[in-house]
Amino acid sequence: MLEPIAQIDDLITIEGYGDRVFRVDGYTREESYNRDFEAEDIYYDCHCVVTAEYMMADQADVKLACRAVEADAYLHHYKMPSFLSPLFGIPFYAEVDEVFKPKVKTPAKPKVLTRAEKIDALLDERNNVGSSDDFVTVADMEAYKQHRYDEIDAQIKELTADGQS
Repeated sequence: MLEPIAQIDDLITIEGYGDRVFRVDGYTREESYNRDFEAEDIYYDCHCVVTAEYMMADQADVKLACRAVEADAYLHHYKMPSFLSPLFGIPFYAEVDEVFKPKVKTPAKPKVLTRAEKIDALLDERNNVGSSDDFVTVADMEAYKQHRYDEIDAQIKELTADGQS
């Protein structure tokens, strides 16, 4: 008969959960019988000592961290691992000032476009007239497009005239 590794109130670790420690709340012994085989499993109901997150673990994945009588002393010296909250992405047990401190971002210097880059951008804009102006509602769309073409062409002409002088 399979014997449980841990008893109620013992502290355990579970494979796949790193250094997190869980307290055993109870366990279930399951026996399965079939014509060809017999199986016995033990499942532990437990909760994380840091977050109180409920977990169910198979005995094969469990390692005993310490017995219930030594649990308080163990937890007193337990270094809680830092892991992210699944809801907020904030590390559990991080310094509050570090988490909520506003992060100072230095404003990026605006990139100065060269004459060729400005002309390329204007040509792209010209190609997108009508398709990228989704929110423009005018009575005569063709007249609007022609007006935009004329404006962009004038800007391109101004840029190319500056380059020739």
